[in-house]
Amino acid sequence: MRFVALLLIILTANNDIVAQNNDLRTILKFNNSFKKYSFNDINYNNLDSIVVLDLSKQNLTKIPKIVYKLNNLQYLILSENEIKNIPSKINKLERLKIFSISENKLKKIPNPLTKLDSILIIGAGNNEIKSISKNIGNLKQMIALDLSSNNIETLPHSISELESLEKLQLYQNKLTGLPSSFYKTKELEYLGISQNELLALPDSFGHGQKIVLLELMGNKLSELPSSFSELKNLNKLRLSNNNFSVFPEELTKMNRLRILDLMYNNLREIPEDIGNMEYLNQLGLGYNNIVSIPSSITRLRRLDNLDLFHNDIEIFPIYVLSIKSLTSFGLGYNKITEIPNIDVDHSNLKYLHLERNSLMKPPYSVLNLQNLEYLYLGKDDFSKELQEEIKEKFKGKCRVYFD
Repeated sequence: MRFVALLLIILTANNDIVAQNNDLRTILKFNNSFKKYSFNDINYNNLDSIVVLDLSKQNLTKIPKIVYKLNNLQYLILSENEIKNIPSKINKLERLKIFSISENKLKKIPNPLTKLDSILIIGAGNNEIKSISKNIGNLKQMIALDLSSNNIETLPHSISELESLEKLQLYQNKLTGLPSSFYKTKELEYLGISQNELLALPDSFGHGQKIVLLELMGNKLSELPSSFSELKNLNKLRLSNNNFSVFPEELTKMNRLRILDLMYNNLREIPEDIGNMEYLNQLGLGYNNIVSIPSSITRLRRLDNLDLFHNDIEIFPIYVLSIKSLTSFGLGYNKITEIPNIDVDHSNLKYLHLERNSLMKPPYSVLNLQNLEYLYLGKDDFSKELQEEIKEKFKGKCRVYFD
């Protein structure tokens, strides 16, 4: 059951992303409703009784022939073997719903597998797959497909014909783009396509999509298509480790986005329109070249976590403290020389990071932050004597850490 357990961790990581649907409930019942058979359990008297078969970690180089005689098999686990091919006989398993063949040596997703129209989930991560059958669109009932950690360079256009597909994992491949028809995957809620070589997304990418979680970290993106702002259901967006030098204008039109990660890019400026993203709860802008934050950020009344680590900010943006929802503010590794007088007694800030700046004197003014619980300073910013003095000054007020 390793594959389903792992898949469920991924799919249920956020309650906003995946509500328990009927298909998923059906799959979960395999854990409780059916006996799990191993290879040694199979005999010619019980072939029709086997619904769940676990052949993982058996050093198999091919699928045993007897498997094709299991007329009622619905759940087949072949993970962590040495299998290189899926033979045409696989289409005899007409009732198969879950097929896990991760961590093998597959070179392709063959055509015979696409004839199993009962399939709900395919897990084929951590293989050597380079090609996918152009008929994969025949799997009309499939809700989840994992092809992560392979060698896939292109996706067939027919992948957009997977009309029931809700979760698609493609991270750690060699994709440079997506099919222009990709927007037709209307039921897709989670798309993980990090650590590829994407240069751009199709112009039509956002049309009609209801994606909730989108992971695009570790690619080569420098801009987003104008249709991107049409992703009205998008809740979490991860764009770290790309090539953005300009904050994408499309994002400022997405006022329902709650989590935005743009860390490890080349941003220098944040637009005034960021204030339009009123539902933002977490904003990651660390490891960029940002020099200042616009005052319009105070309109983000739901912002809880703001990460500005490792930038080029010289002036402490005191107006940020007026965001009542903000509890964590990361300003470590910038170029701030002083902390101005703070007269914000309604701040709910609990965590303040100021380590590795260029502070000329201790930030005693943050004592006015009534709810502050943790203050982080750099051990090389102040002498040992001054560190002790700072700790004593804040004693009973909040905990001070010198990294």
